[in-house]
Amino acid sequence: MWTCQICDAEVEEESWDLCWKCSHPRTTPPEEVETLRALQDRKKGGGLNCIRCNSTSKYAGTKSFHEGSNLGFLLGDFGHLFEGSERYDVYVCISCGKVEFYVDGIGDAARGEQA
Repeated sequence: MWTCQICDAEVEEESWDLCWKCSHPRTTPPEEVETLRALQDRKKGGGLNCIRCNSTSKYAGTKSFHEGSNLGFLLGDFGHLFEGSERYDVYVCISCGKVEFYVDGIGDAARGEQA
């Protein structure tokens, strides 16, 4: 088990390289940790209204989604060079459970995520 340096989440699986909650790498360079923690804290404070029920949506972390072929099982880490990756800020409605995704770094100010 290890603890994420950015969001303090407990990651039970020792073999995971990314945090399940914020998608930051296990080995974040020390000079980046403080900046990333501050950004994470600012996002936690921001809230949106759910477009379905108008209740408050809470920030649930930034997630990385990978796309591409399944060459990874044949080529190992080399196969991942052909995959794309996008990071999304995830918000979850505390009332109805609706999930919304926003591209990380675009429209942050409109969501109360000033950099």
